[in-house]
Parts: sequence; structure tokens; C-alpha cells
Amino acid sequence: TELIQQLLRNGAWACIPRERLTAETLVHEIMNAYQVIKMRMEGFSLKQSYIRQMEAMVGSMLEGVIMLDRYTNVVVINPAAKRFLDLLGAEKETSLLEIKEINELFDFIIKGEECGIKEIELEDRNIFLRLEASPVKEQKELIGVVILIRDVTTEKKVDKMKNDFISVVSHELRTPLTTMKEFISILLDEIPGKINAEQREYLQIVKSNIDRLARIINEILDIAKIESGKMRIERELVDIVEIAETVVKTFKPMAEERGLYLELSAPSHPLITYGDRDRLAQIFTNLIHNAIKFTPQGGVKVVLKDSDKELIAEVIDTGIGISQDNMPKLFMKFQQFNSDAHLKESGTGLGLSITKHLVELHKGKIWAESEYGKGSRFIFTLPKYTHQQALLELCAENLHNCILVDKSFSLLVIEIVDIQFMEKHLGEEKVAKLKKNLELIFKKVLRRNEDLVFKGKDNFAILLNMTPKENALVVKGRIVQALYDFRKTFERPEMLKIRIGVAGYPEDGSREEELLDKAQANAENIFPEGR
Repeated sequence: TELIQQLLRNGAWACIPRERLTAETLVHEIMNAYQVIKMRMEGFSLKQSYIRQMEAMVGSMLEGVIMLDRYTNVVVINPAAKRFLDLLGAEKETSLLEIKEINELFDFIIKGEECGIKEIELEDRNIFLRLEASPVKEQKELIGVVILIRDVTTEKKVDKMKNDFISVVSHELRTPLTTMKEFISILLDEIPGKINAEQREYLQIVKSNIDRLARIINEILDIAKIESGKMRIERELVDIVEIAETVVKTFKPMAEERGLYLELSAPSHPLITYGDRDRLAQIFTNLIHNAIKFTPQGGVKVVLKDSDKELIAEVIDTGIGISQDNMPKLFMKFQQFNSDAHLKESGTGLGLSITKHLVELHKGKIWAESEYGKGSRFIFTLPKYTHQQALLELCAENLHNCILVDKSFSLLVIEIVDIQFMEKHLGEEKVAKLKKNLELIFKKVLRRNEDLVFKGKDNFAILLNMTPKENALVVKGRIVQALYDFRKTFERPEMLKIRIGVAGYPEDGSREEELLDKAQANAENIFPEGR
């Protein structure tokens, strides 16, 4: 009786089905209810134990863990995260989103991305933090964002030591190599005296190996720059047809020496992208050199295609191909495949890794298709650009950087008036020389490395980072004076008409389109008639 009363007080009555309940079945039903309650309590106890274990684990982690719900409320925050937030200057948990990197990561994940990474350097304390964000989902529905904070100071220091070592050693190796190459060339040119055929053969072998060692050093330097984030690309509007033609001509003798064909198939019109001419040539060089190296017979074909939003380049060979096992590792560092006996030289295994990084720096994609024993096809894409799109993208990047540090930004637009008329009367070659001279003048006037000159088809833009508009007007004055001096030396000064406009952030707008429109709208002719 006491047991039944206790069970009823503890909620057994709520678990008893009242339909068809009789006095005879009451005790039986109460005991069944007891078993149900016992199982639920045990499950609850296990769940509570699991929660306590999870809390203990998260609390003892060296990495900071923060979970925010969709409404930016803090759901979980461990002691390590609080220490990191203190370093970042967050006075309390409610001010988390005042930290720019956390705010950007939260927005990034809420918009549907699967992961996000930011790094913060605390220069005053020489500390590096890495923030990694990912979504928290329940039954495929986003319920929040978890952010992991790690101290990567030691990793950064070790990485810097490695890159500094590679850079110093590589540069030290370059100097004697250059000297050796020069003296070998002097001997081959027979400047000191005649050499016989055997001596020439030996010198050619030495020169070939010096060139190979120089390529290896350059690849090591490139990968070090890429990994340290110091790989800079000097972008301009370029025609990849012209670049591919130049590289193909360079490799023609190498292909013919091996009995291979090397062909280029491209549209008759230019394929314009916004990129670094030398780095794009390096992409074609790496792919074509690899294709020739791994093709014992047949040949290599380079195909360029135009599409609506991107340019497509393919390097196709009839070589030995790549096995399916090796395809996933193709663009990894220090990977070498197909080291068959017929290959005359091996490389560092860095070429394709560097190529992939260079393509991605140009906002493109690269992949490969291959059938072992039948050849390979390497395909990469590059975005198409008009002059306007390239200028807007460059403005957007620099304007964004200035806004982040709460600094001004100024834009000068310089237009050559009636350039088609000048081309008709002076010729395209002289007008091209004129544009080159103007570009040199603008670069000479600028006094800081962070200021940029953009060359369009019939205009220029000068981007002045961290520069208020009143200072940009001073720069404009220097440019006008330099142009007056140049005009005096121009063969047809009356034909040279130039307009210049200036706009600045924040007074003229906070978007690149607004600044460009404003600068173009207030542009004025700097050479009034009769002067």
C-alpha cells in the first residue's frame, strides 16, 4: 500500500491508461507505470551525465569555444574564449559582435556558407589568433554559429622562420648561379677563344643544369611567398591569346627536338582578363612544360575558348597520363608522378601546386582529366573583364581596405579626349607610345607605393589610399603641371586634350560606383583652348 501511494504521488497516475481500468488491474497498471517512470528517470540521468561531461570537456579546452544562436545570443562560451575576448578588447559577452572579425564570420555563416576563417594579429602583444566558424544545425535547420578561437602564435613564428630561411638561402644561391651562367655564356660565345665540339657539349650540359637549378630555386621562392601571403600580383588588362602565343613560341624548339607537335587554337579576337601578365605566362609555362615532359610521342595542343562569363584554357597532351589513384594528389606540394625511365629530368613537385595558387589568385579554377596511358587535359578558367569592371573591382578592394581602418580614399579619373581621332591622324603606334608615356608620368608624380595607376583603353585612374580629398586635389595639381610640361614636347600639342576628375570617400560616397560616377561627372578639361 505504501509503495502504491508513493508511486501515485510521484506521477504514476499520469502514466496509467484510464480506459477499461478496474480495481483488479489497478496494481498491475501502477507497476507498469513505475517501470516507465524508472526508465525515463534513468534516461534523464544519463542525459544529465552526458551534458555534464560535455560541459567539462568544453570548459577544459585550450581553444576558445563560442556558440551564438541565430539572434546573436551567447549560448555557450568557455573560459578560454573569455580570455581571448579579453585580449581582443571585448568588455562583456554582449559586445561580441563589436569585434569586426567575429561579426563578419557570423554574417558569413548565417548567409549559408559552411565555414569561415579569419586571422587577427595583436601587434602590441605579438600574438596571432585564428577564428574558425561553422554552422550548428538541428535536423538540417540552422540554429546557430559556433566559433573556435586558437592561439597560432607559435605556428606563425615557426612558419616565418622557415620562410625567412628559404628566402635567404635561395637569394644567396641565385648570386653565384647568375655569375656562373654569365661566364658559361661568354665561353660558349668564344669571346676568350675558340672551343671544340666536345668542349661546347660539356658547357651546354653545365648551362642546362644551371638553368634547371635556377628554376628549382624560383619554385621554392614562389611557394614560400604563397604560403606566407606575400605573393603579389600586379594586375592589368591583358589578352591571354597574346600571352599563350608567346609561351607556345618559346616551347616550340623543345617540342620539335623531341619530335612532338605543339599547337595553339584560339579565337581571332582578344580574350581579355584582369591579371598579372608574368604570372599568367607562368601558368601556361608550367602546364605546357609538364605536358611536353610527360609526352613521349604525339604532341601538345593549347586551346583557348570564350564563354559568357569566363575564359577557358586547356592544355591537352597525348602523353602517359595520370592514374586515378594519383588524381586527388595532383595539385599537392612535392608530389611527383610518372617518374618513368624515359624522363630526362625530375622536378621539385611544386609546379602544379604553384599553378593552382596562381589561378586562384586570379579568381579562376583549375582541374585535370586524364586516362592512364592515353594522355591528360588540364583546364583552367579566368574571369572575363571589361575596362569598367576591372576598374570597379580595383576600386572596391582599395576602398574596402580604407573603410576597415576608418581612413579616407580618393580617386582621380583621367580621360584622353577623342583618342580615336588621334589614332586616325597619328597612328595607333604613336598613340600607344603616348599612353605609355602618360602612365610613366603619373607613376613618377605619385610618391607612395600604396598609390596605384590603372590604365584603361582611353583613360587612366589613380587610386590614392588613406588620402583625403583635399590632398588628392594637391596630387591633381602636380599631375596637371607635369602634363603641361609634357604637352610642350608632344608633336601635335593641339590634339592632346585631357580631362581630370576627383572624388573622395566619405564626402562623395561610400561605394566604388558612386565615386567613379562622381569623378567622371566633375571632370574638366585641363588644356583650355588657346593655351
